[in-house]
Amino acid sequence: MRYRGASLDDRSAEAAAAWVAHASAALADSLPVPLYSAGDSALGLDTAVPRHVILLVARVEDGFLAYEPSRGALMHLPDAAFTGPGPRRASLGHWSRVAWLVLPSPVH
Repeated sequence: MRYRGASLDDRSAEAAAAWVAHASAALADSLPVPLYSAGDSALGLDTAVPRHVILLVARVEDGFLAYEPSRGALMHLPDAAFTGPGPRRASLGHWSRVAWLVLPSPVH
């Protein structure tokens, strides 16, 4: 299996929905999905750089079950976290947005 990194344009609901669908499909195939969280670029470009790694491990009704390593715990990450910078979320390591995903890609 090959993987590729991809930044998330969280200003686009369509782009966010596509990444949620791709991550959900990977989890359905028993492939966990690493993602990086970051801050809001309105606070400065240095906060928008991917900062913290979280591992999506399961799809749940309205989001994902994610392993958050700084807490050493599984936490709920709602689908809403993929669209626009929002509040700081414990499930994102207290960052406010999903910035980067590492997704499986088909080998041809």
